[in-house]
Amino acid sequence: TSFVELPSASYTLSEDVTNLTFTPGEDIKTIKIKLNKTSLSLSTQYALAFKISEVGSGALISNSYKSAIYAIGIKNKWDGVYNVTGTFQDVTNAAFVGVYPYEWELQTNGPAQCIVIDQYNLGIPGFAFNSVGDPTSANTYYGSFGLVVNFDAATDKVASVVNYYGQPAGNTRSAVLDDTGINAYDNATKTVNIKYFMLQPSVVTTPPYIRAKWNEQWKYIGSR
Repeated sequence: TSFVELPSASYTLSEDVTNLTFTPGEDIKTIKIKLNKTSLSLSTQYALAFKISEVGSGALISNSYKSAIYAIGIKNKWDGVYNVTGTFQDVTNAAFVGVYPYEWELQTNGPAQCIVIDQYNLGIPGFAFNSVGDPTSANTYYGSFGLVVNFDAATDKVASVVNYYGQPAGNTRSAVLDDTGINAYDNATKTVNIKYFMLQPSVVTTPPYIRAKWNEQWKYIGSR
C-alpha cells in the first residue's frame, strides 16, 4: 500500500512518544490521536511510522518489533456497518434467491464514495445468494460483481453505482441504478433505500441487458 505521511499540523498525540516508559511485562501502550480533518483528504491513505531508537540501561530493542506503520482511517458520513433487507431477482433463473438479511460494510473510498463489502459471507465486494431456492443459506455469488456507491454530498441522494471489478467487468457485468427507486440516504434514520440492476449483455442479449434486480434498504447499525 502506498501511504502519505500524516501532516504534523493535522494531528496531536495524547502522549510524548519520544519518552515512553514500559513497566516490566508491559508490551502495549495506548496512545490517542486527535485529528484536524479539515486539512485532510478522504481520497488519500495516510499513515504514521514509529521506530524505537533508544532504550534505557539494561534493555534491548527487539528486531521484530522495533518499528511499525499505523494507517489512519478517515471515514465519510456514510461509512459503517449496515443491516440489509429487501428483494433480489435473477431474471434468467428463478431458483436464485437472496438470503436476507445481510450485514454489509460501506467502506470509505473517497469524499462521497463507498465500497460495499460483505464481510460475513465473502470478505470482498459481492452478492452472495442461494442457487437452489433456499433463502436461509448462501452457497454461491456473482463473480466479478460488487457495488461501489457514489453519493451526492449536497443532497444525500445516491448519484450512481458502478461495478467494483470494472464497468463493465471482463464477464460484461456492470451495475446501474434503477431510476424508479428512492435511491437516497436518510440522514435522520441513517438508512439507504436503493434499487439497482446488474447488466450482463453476454447472457441477456436484449437491451437493456438486465440480468438481476435488487430493491433494498440498508440500515446503519454501527461503525466498523
